[in-house]
Amino acid sequence: MRLVVFSLMSLLVSGSSWAADLYVGADAGVTHTRVLSETRRSLGLYAGATLGDRFAAEFGWRRVGQDPHADIASASLLVRSNWSQRWSLYGRLGLGRLSSEIPNGNDAGRTRLLWGGGLHGGLTKNLAMRVDLQVVGSGTRHLGAGFMWRL
Repeated sequence: MRLVVFSLMSLLVSGSSWAADLYVGADAGVTHTRVLSETRRSLGLYAGATLGDRFAAEFGWRRVGQDPHADIASASLLVRSNWSQRWSLYGRLGLGRLSSEIPNGNDAGRTRLLWGGGLHGGLTKNLAMRVDLQVVGSGTRHLGAGFMWRL
């Protein structure tokens, strides 16, 4: 399944005639991981490509906490439902991989199903904000808010 998801996302991102917009973004939030056994602040970066008005492929990286910390790498497909020209809800499905300084439990170093969703709001033609919820496996949950820039 991992190979199928990554192959599809590579096809979407590499097909420049398909991609309507490329974007990059950053967010800050709180993330709970079973590996770190608590909720900690986190910072994330992501990049993606839209396919029409409703679909996007996105890659992300998140740093959770400090001393010790955990990193989450992700690849997702997003489906968006537009409310208006500026506001939309979206859902995501993909894979996430958690790595940690603490080899604790079964979650660290394993690729897990990632799902979630959020609210996206266009502020200008190129700048948007979003609030995002992501769940990786059964032990990692993230809630964050940030900005994205269309290239």
